[in-house]
Amino acid sequence: MLTRHGDKPILLELDLAQPIVETEPDDPIAKLRTRGKPRLRPILRTLHEAGDDERVVGLVARIGSAGQTLAQVQEIRSAVAAFRASGKPTVAWAETFGESASGSIPYFLATAFDEVWLQPSGDVNLIGLSAEV
Repeated sequence: MLTRHGDKPILLELDLAQPIVETEPDDPIAKLRTRGKPRLRPILRTLHEAGDDERVVGLVARIGSAGQTLAQVQEIRSAVAAFRASGKPTVAWAETFGESASGSIPYFLATAFDEVWLQPSGDVNLIGLSAEV
């Protein structure tokens, strides 16, 4: 989220290596379990607002295999594309894209950024996407 720092430049950092909470749970125990985890709507709102904020100079995002759904990834990709349309640089980095499972969805998310950086010892395991009804 954007905070006031006077006129200092702001570099947004986004951690997408952990699960994203899409809807706020009603159950008190579930609320405790999701405390501190990123929320989808605030992420999307911040990315859209940051594109128009002259203090924001860029975006760096950590991508991981946190099990985001394809729908969540598509929404985040759209928000990153809106941010990129402002001409500000975007960089995604990951330790791996699918070391022990498919890295297709995290890599799909990473392709929305200007640059993708991968840890030198990281794996790329792209096996495609699937969907079931």
